[in-house]
Amino acid sequence: MHRRNKQKVIIALIASVGLLLISYSGYHLVRVHGLKTFVDENAGFKLRFPRDWAYATNKDGAAVIFYTPLESDLDVFTENVNVVVQDISKKPMHLREFTELALR
Repeated sequence: MHRRNKQKVIIALIASVGLLLISYSGYHLVRVHGLKTFVDENAGFKLRFPRDWAYATNKDGAAVIFYTPLESDLDVFTENVNVVVQDISKKPMHLREFTELALR
């Protein structure tokens, strides 16, 4: 019984240290890189994104496109995240139906 309690304490300590490391990493990322807030009043959403990313609005059918910075002179592709807003209020559907429709 004593050994089992010892194992539980060790596991709890390891989990606590892991949680602290994860929390500090997140805090450090936000503090060093910072976040900006993008607000789209018309579409009714708000997003936070890394300070060193660029963005363009109303481009190629997307409400907003976020662009990552190039990593080096050899980097030829800018990774991006697109936010597309679609009004489905005239034909409400479940997420599964919408996903199938979007994939088609």
